[in-house]
Amino acid sequence: FTEGPALGPDGRIYFNDIPNERTHVHDPETGETTVYRENTGRANGLFFTAPGRLVACEGGARRVTLLEDGEVTQVLADSFEGRKLNSPNDVVPDGTGGIYFTDPRYGNRDDMEMEIEGVYYLDRRGKLTRVIDDLVRPNGLILSPHEDVLYVADQAGGKIIAYDVAGPGQLTSKREFAQVGSDGMSMDIYGNVYCTWKGEVIVFAPTGEELVRVKP
Repeated sequence: FTEGPALGPDGRIYFNDIPNERTHVHDPETGETTVYRENTGRANGLFFTAPGRLVACEGGARRVTLLEDGEVTQVLADSFEGRKLNSPNDVVPDGTGGIYFTDPRYGNRDDMEMEIEGVYYLDRRGKLTRVIDDLVRPNGLILSPHEDVLYVADQAGGKIIAYDVAGPGQLTSKREFAQVGSDGMSMDIYGNVYCTWKGEVIVFAPTGEELVRVKP
């Protein structure tokens, strides 16, 4: 059950096998795939920071961690206002040293300590703020190339929402961007948004115009 691919600074591709709790790394030059980390806490979304450190959303362990050489060096977030996070799902860092991450819950909900399945911002000083609290079940998220727009996929709501970024963790001008829920998302240098939805990859221009559908 593969999830959360991230392109490393070395050109290799890192991705997770959630139920087997492994992070793998694929080398496009050699074609080899090896195990980077085991006992991942059922990690899902991955993203490299500008200095080349790997951030992981450990949905099973209900925390967001920082990794170096396959080892956790820091727990970035595991609770909010004294309550455990639901299941951190996807993450994207910004250029100020902060990160945005989604915190939905899929599967068993018996041990949830928060009713809200939200989006959070962790600044470079470690302050955690809930910046979105009105989506059904936020999943993938991505920043535009200039980091002035944050896109969040509300998978259960069947739509992608865009927000203007006024500053680190400051979101304004909420608007519907596309009527697809998506899981993970990616972005190219032109600001086109790549989404995954119902077995297809769908590409949208920054205006919201659908450009391409890639079917299996």
